[in-house]
Amino acid sequence: MKNKNEKIINANDEENYDEYYVSKKYAKSSTGNEKYAKKRGLEFYLTDEDNKPIYARKKINNEEIPFFAKDKRGKYIIAEHNKVPIYPFKDENTPIFPKEGKREIYAQKDNNEIYPENKNQTQFYAKDEKSNEYPAKKVGNKLYYARKRNAKRELIEFAPKKSTNDLDYIKESNGKLKYLFNIDLNTPIFPINNKNESIYFELHNEEYYPTDEKNKQYYAKDLNNFEKLAKSKGKEYYAKDSNNDERYPQRPSGSQYYRIDDKKEVAAINHEGGGFYAKVNNDEYYPRVYDDLTKRDWKQEPVSILFLKRVKLNFNLYLVK
Repeated sequence: MKNKNEKIINANDEENYDEYYVSKKYAKSSTGNEKYAKKRGLEFYLTDEDNKPIYARKKINNEEIPFFAKDKRGKYIIAEHNKVPIYPFKDENTPIFPKEGKREIYAQKDNNEIYPENKNQTQFYAKDEKSNEYPAKKVGNKLYYARKRNAKRELIEFAPKKSTNDLDYIKESNGKLKYLFNIDLNTPIFPINNKNESIYFELHNEEYYPTDEKNKQYYAKDLNNFEKLAKSKGKEYYAKDSNNDERYPQRPSGSQYYRIDDKKEVAAINHEGGGFYAKVNNDEYYPRVYDDLTKRDWKQEPVSILFLKRVKLNFNLYLVK
């Protein structure tokens, strides 16, 4: 009687045998293309002295292009080093993705899809069946942007592009488009209009602010470097900080300014529902009410409460004299 754990060897079944690499080289076919050895029917990668996988190469249009090993079902196997997926590259800026039909797909690690990344820390998007770039997913099907270094060597996010070369921003579950961020500075990267001006995304007739991981919101700046208020159904509203307090936008000088509603400057509200004054040179100043003959002068800095008190005191001293 045979032991139930005893393996029956079938000489015609290659899955019962392991192949191996000699002299750290891939064997070649008659056409000169390298080919993978197999372990129990699965192709596997040759490794270098650092135990890093090496992709085999085949000739396509007189170029030697790396290609993926395959499993028993013919599915691509993406090489890993220290449990991190490694994509093959045709050249420095051309990663090779595994495919399902005509759709390029991402490698995964801990249920997160991973972007290919070159030596310059530039990541790359996969393309769908229509040649549109599309973003990778994190756990929970949350889409996230690829990253690269800008001219200042700052790490920034960048958007995928459609086949038409138009930017294709990530749409979140609430229907809002996701802003890009400068990772190193933790500041948003606003979309730009045809006047080269930073603008807000809009949904249901409401412009909305970019929000970071701490729930702080950010203002865009106009061409004169003034922070500008977003509008909801035509009315301006303040951005909020991480404490859920409204915060004032700033002029280029750093002084804060009020939003206007029906010709009246309106104070910001904190998370407890209390109003507080805007500041100029760290001094508070009062909001104003305008009429049909007056309007805000952007060239003129606001006057602080402390300055008004000083003027009044000096005037009273003048009267005493």
